[in-house]
Amino acid sequence: MKSIINILFVLLFTATQSGLAQIFPGTEHFRTSRNLPFREIKVNKIIRVSDYKKGNATDAEAIENALNALVKINGSAELIFEAKKYEVDFKGESSFFFSIANIADKVIDGNGAEIILKNPTKGFLQLKNAKHCIVKNLKVDYSPLPFVQGIITSVDITNKTAECLIENGFPTFEDDHIKNAPQNWAMLKDSLHPGRQKENVKAGFNASGVEEISKNLYRLSFNGDQIKSFSKGDVYVQIGRYNGATIVNMLNCEKISLINITVYSSPAGGFNANGSSEINILDCNILIKPGRFISTNADCLHHIGEKIGTWVEGCSFEGHSDDTFNFKWGKVAVLEQPSDKTLVTSKEISKNEMLWIYNPRDGVLIDTVFVTNCEKTGNRSYTLSLSKCIPTLVMNAKKQISDQIYVDSERNESFVIRNNIIRNHRRYGMLLQSGYGLVENNRFENSSNSAIVVENGVDWGEGLVAQHLLIRNNTFVNSGSDYTFLKENKAAIFIQTSKLENIASKTKWCGVIPAPWRGMSDIKIENNLFELEKGSAVSVISAERIVIRNNIFKTKDNYTTPYILKENATVTEQNNNHQLITN
Repeated sequence: MKSIINILFVLLFTATQSGLAQIFPGTEHFRTSRNLPFREIKVNKIIRVSDYKKGNATDAEAIENALNALVKINGSAELIFEAKKYEVDFKGESSFFFSIANIADKVIDGNGAEIILKNPTKGFLQLKNAKHCIVKNLKVDYSPLPFVQGIITSVDITNKTAECLIENGFPTFEDDHIKNAPQNWAMLKDSLHPGRQKENVKAGFNASGVEEISKNLYRLSFNGDQIKSFSKGDVYVQIGRYNGATIVNMLNCEKISLINITVYSSPAGGFNANGSSEINILDCNILIKPGRFISTNADCLHHIGEKIGTWVEGCSFEGHSDDTFNFKWGKVAVLEQPSDKTLVTSKEISKNEMLWIYNPRDGVLIDTVFVTNCEKTGNRSYTLSLSKCIPTLVMNAKKQISDQIYVDSERNESFVIRNNIIRNHRRYGMLLQSGYGLVENNRFENSSNSAIVVENGVDWGEGLVAQHLLIRNNTFVNSGSDYTFLKENKAAIFIQTSKLENIASKTKWCGVIPAPWRGMSDIKIENNLFELEKGSAVSVISAERIVIRNNIFKTKDNYTTPYILKENATVTEQNNNHQLITN
């Protein structure tokens, strides 16, 4: 039976190469079928960037003019770059070098071109309301780079200072795009392994003062006990992060394939999507260039509120400064509650949509309710009629304390993450706040925290529970090396339904603790290989109907940490085995 299914998949996958939409057989975890990813679109017209490089036109102007021409073409069309290096500058107000909207059946073929972006505060390409399009065969980098990189040359524990020598070819702490960045925290990296975090230190640092001593040599001051993590010879990287300025951003798009795009740096993340559906990330790479210790300043993929979730296959991701994948539900901002059966929201919601209402203070699901009518009642407000009465909701100026409402059809369901390599990076390999997904045949190496986290982002006021997941045939090597992983007793796969810890906190954050609600549910973890150097393989907290079976846990001799941790959870364990690491 298994061989028949494999043959069927190969036939269906082959059909997609010719542009024919085919249905993915899926798993029992999917409630909604999805198409296999597509790699080709038959086009009726071809134009070239070189056709728009007239007179003294810059590379930026030629690309902009060519994209505008592509948008104006009725029907299917393809834009082809020359196989060369493009140096692109831009000083406009937009967050992106290029932005195109309201297109369908279009292909942008980079043809192996390398795009060097000269403004490290802007993203590369934004697609709005695009449908059935391909962007492929591009390499993207920045000059100047969006991060500082240097070597710690001395440490003064008493005065809480460290001296840092900036390496040649990198910005300094005084460059405008670094010092003016909305986020400009720093990391200590493993000097022998680019991308990896230094072991057993915090995931981020913030200098309280920067003083230039001589050319490229700076004295950094730190508050608290941060300086205790520093040693002479450490690699120090400070990012200039501009959230949202990603390499490709997809807003309200449908059926988009990004193919063979390689990213070496970014002021934010890699390939983001919001309110979209059926995004395919195929054979793409986020890589560390020789001589550097990081790649992007944020997540590789940050996808919110997709109807049909993302398909990621054949990709390599390394050196990124935040989670590799972050998939989360779409949510609704409540403006007021006129009655127990009506809500005024900032977002239009379809009739018959199901809403989930979560109390993050107590960690309980208040209710689920259907929308019976949605009427626009203001410039940016909609009145929802509900199928039943709900209690008075808490609305607090500190947003994460408020009751949260999530949209059932916007949970990135039917997502597929398969045959990828995730290695040598900060934080999580995956943060899953979504449902009905498949994670298979991936290799996770040296994530500084857990390789897979299945947890609602309650202190961010985002995400909700992940249910109906199948995690199989993956390899996990040395998950977890930073201070947070060790302190919080994390695991290679960490599952927890969370609530806020201290709603009276005077800081931005409330902290999180396990919720009483077992919201995470129906998750199978099977046929995976865990090579453990520290921590557990799987931790399950506040969850139910979790199955852990046919996995192999490899450790060195005398490994005393439990392979599986459980708390307020129903977990079935079957046929898991232990092997010794012999080398």
